[in-house]
Amino acid sequence: MGVTLTADDQAGTPPAAPSRWPQIVRGLLTFVRIALGGVWIYAGMVKITDINQTTTTIRAFEIVPHSLVKPMSYGLPAAEIALGLMLVVGLAVRWMAAVSALFLLLYIGAIASASARGLRIDCGCFSQGGQLDASTSTRYTLDILRDSGLLVLSALLIWRPRTYWSLDGWLRMPSADADDDLDAEDADADEDGPGNT
Repeated sequence: MGVTLTADDQAGTPPAAPSRWPQIVRGLLTFVRIALGGVWIYAGMVKITDINQTTTTIRAFEIVPHSLVKPMSYGLPAAEIALGLMLVVGLAVRWMAAVSALFLLLYIGAIASASARGLRIDCGCFSQGGQLDASTSTRYTLDILRDSGLLVLSALLIWRPRTYWSLDGWLRMPSADADDDLDAEDADADEDGPGNT
């Protein structure tokens, strides 16, 4: 029985090695997902461990109606922790990244609003916020730059939610299989088992 030779075989050219780029991308995005989730968990823990200070911080922005300040003091950190946990375990990654982006846009808007209105406050995102004394300068620009960086990371996960070590992969959620152009290229990586998806 004869063997059919391809043009590359006949020319003595070895076949091209498969690209490792898709696996590298997924590895980097896995780190982004877990790191972003960790940031949200930390931010929520800072707030929920001192509800009174969180209430003071929210009130200092002078945006939320007085009747909603207390409920928001409990609801906001709980939502941040839940969001962070969902990202860390990799469940509904694209949706959670979209929620993350929405939160960050709201925070950036609130900080910009405080700056425009001449308020002197600490945003309380990762610290005990509230009114600043006369000797302490505001950090609005740094706060907005930080949140903008986190917004970029959220956008990356909206664009490419498929990562390693995620519940989406184990459960075969739609967001895990949304990257059709990566699916074909990294099919070999999937052979290692569901724990890698």
